[in-house]
Amino acid sequence: MAGVTGIILAAGLSCRFSGNKLRAIFRGETVLRRMATAALASNLSRVIVVLGHQAAELRALLSGLSLDIVINERFVEGQSSSIRTGIAALDDDCKAAMFLAADQPLMTPDIINALIDGYFAEDMPICFPMVGGQRRNPAIFDRSLFPELMALAGDQGGRKVIDAHPGQAAMLEFQDFRPFADVDTMDDLKALENAL
Repeated sequence: MAGVTGIILAAGLSCRFSGNKLRAIFRGETVLRRMATAALASNLSRVIVVLGHQAAELRALLSGLSLDIVINERFVEGQSSSIRTGIAALDDDCKAAMFLAADQPLMTPDIINALIDGYFAEDMPICFPMVGGQRRNPAIFDRSLFPELMALAGDQGGRKVIDAHPGQAAMLEFQDFRPFADVDTMDDLKALENAL
């Protein structure tokens, strides 16, 4: 059975962070490498990282890891360009893709695996986590939805595709918000450190 490929979106500008947030150190490791190692330790069949802003510097942070790096030359156009870049790099027999935000330093392999299991068990084209009644990342999209993801424009993400398919998503409830918290500012990073 074809598996789920992980696509880590790591091409953004980090506009609200002093410097590139993915290069920030969290518990002794960069934010980006923490996400990459969590993805690699999961049951994802393959891990792709989409780089753009400061691609050379971020590529160096991933040295020694068994993943595939692709470059989004049009990253200034927004998240949709990274989604398209990631999908274009998928294998022909890829059944589904999980899109992971690179700025969730507490994401775990267990959560990724639970979402993969939920996707296959529920037999729906979309699977994503819910925490406290709110949708969070990462989210899985079946191959049948790749054309809709490729048609996204600007800074649109998978949310638009999810909204277009009500009742066709497996929503997995999680209690702890911390693994799903993303880092936009230095204060966000400090808050996560203090929340442990």
